[in-house]
Amino acid sequence: MVRSNCSWTTLIRHVLAFALTHTLGLSIDLDEPNQWQHDLDRIKPVFTNTQILTLRLTVEYIDQQFVDTLLFKDNFLDNITKLKLIDEYYHDFGCSDFACALVLQHRALFNGLPSLSNLRSLSIYLPGMSEGLRSLDEGMNFFESLHQYLVNNGHLLKTFKFPKHSLNPGTLDYLCKSPNHSIMKLSIFFEDHIPMVIRPFKHMAIAISNSFTSHSLDDLIRSKNNFVQHIKFVDFLPSYFSISPLIGSLTSTSLSLNFEVLIRDDRDDIVPMFIEQLSINKDIIYIYHIIPDNYAFCDIQSYPKFQLLDKCIQSHPTIQNKSSWYWDRRHSE
Repeated sequence: MVRSNCSWTTLIRHVLAFALTHTLGLSIDLDEPNQWQHDLDRIKPVFTNTQILTLRLTVEYIDQQFVDTLLFKDNFLDNITKLKLIDEYYHDFGCSDFACALVLQHRALFNGLPSLSNLRSLSIYLPGMSEGLRSLDEGMNFFESLHQYLVNNGHLLKTFKFPKHSLNPGTLDYLCKSPNHSIMKLSIFFEDHIPMVIRPFKHMAIAISNSFTSHSLDDLIRSKNNFVQHIKFVDFLPSYFSISPLIGSLTSTSLSLNFEVLIRDDRDDIVPMFIEQLSINKDIIYIYHIIPDNYAFCDIQSYPKFQLLDKCIQSHPTIQNKSSWYWDRRHSE
């Protein structure tokens, strides 16, 4: 499946390559395991000018040697500036072949990525794994190879997203502390290690493990107050009770979170606490209600607690998007 930036969708094997020769953005869905290599060969001329590539897997089985074949063979991705690798196949008993191939071929992957000299944005999404990526990686050193790639090439990247699995503590420390990389947009998952954030980011999207404690969340938010312009909390937080007391001291100018989770909380003190702290925050300028792409629509205005929250926002002295903060905004990490 191919999707171009001109909103035209068709099966890859029915594409005439010359029809997409000026495509800047391309999405390829690998949905037929025995056909994709042949189909790819037919549209290679498209990649000459392609700058944004999304590779999305929706099938269980895939050739174990796909990394070299798809990403680095014949240097046909030389102009890529933005690369997304997305696994959307859920496997009840472990992981898909896509995730297994990435782990098994991690050296080919992370040794090959530097050859994409124009690459500025790298996103890797590997959800749908019941055993977890870390258990799969035992003895494979996927995370070590990823860490070394970031250390050696982070000065070229502007965006890095790895939002579904926790990175090594050393990698998290490097991303959140080191001045030696140029990443300004970061999407990561915190599970059992919270680094201090002592370098600036324009945008940080955070997913949090359900094992986090209130104390952990306190450390997380306070540690990055002065260094992140826009903070986005994705998925469901373990407890909004942990965030509400910290909103007043948050110095980021923009905050995004799922307000439906907040206003639907059964505890009566959550929303009043959030409102109290938001009222004393004079740094925040924009506030957004976000929900995951696959989340069912919900009209948060129908909840009684919405009126309390909206009243606070309407009278807030620094928030500028008063009339649109609650709009239903879909997001991917």
